[in-house]
Amino acid sequence: GTNDYFSLPTSVIPTNEITIEFVCTKTDLGANNSIIAGGTGGNQDLNVHLPWGDGNVYWDCGRPFNRIYKATTLAERSGVHHWVFTKNPSTGIMCIYLDGALWHTEGGLTSTIPSLSSVSLGRYDIGGSTGYYYPGTIPIAKIYNKALTAAEVKQNFQGIRKRFGL
Repeated sequence: GTNDYFSLPTSVIPTNEITIEFVCTKTDLGANNSIIAGGTGGNQDLNVHLPWGDGNVYWDCGRPFNRIYKATTLAERSGVHHWVFTKNPSTGIMCIYLDGALWHTEGGLTSTIPSLSSVSLGRYDIGGSTGYYYPGTIPIAKIYNKALTAAEVKQNFQGIRKRFGL
């Protein structure tokens, strides 16, 4: 949709390892948006911009702020895709997977996620600042309390790819 979202219970967000996995259909390529966002005290402690208006996918996770990002192609930021975002503070590795394959990764990122006061799927909702609705559909969304391995991401992708024509 264009302004649909729902609030998640903050208890679904782990404070250590995390994976956020979803299938989405992107319908608006130029808007700033967040697919999931969470924080407390005005801090952005968990966020995925898919993509931001500059065409970059941003994966923000932890406090102090840890971020990885990468520019997308038109094909990557439109249509139906399976995205997975992982973080393991113990190893310092954050990853972004696209359609079952590692798309971007960086290391040295060891911040954990603090206890959050709000989490929204489908919009940015942190510190009283709302908006940046995700202008597409999200037929599948999952959150894990561990960083999935590359093999697990690929297995999950293989399990849903035919259903969505990926």
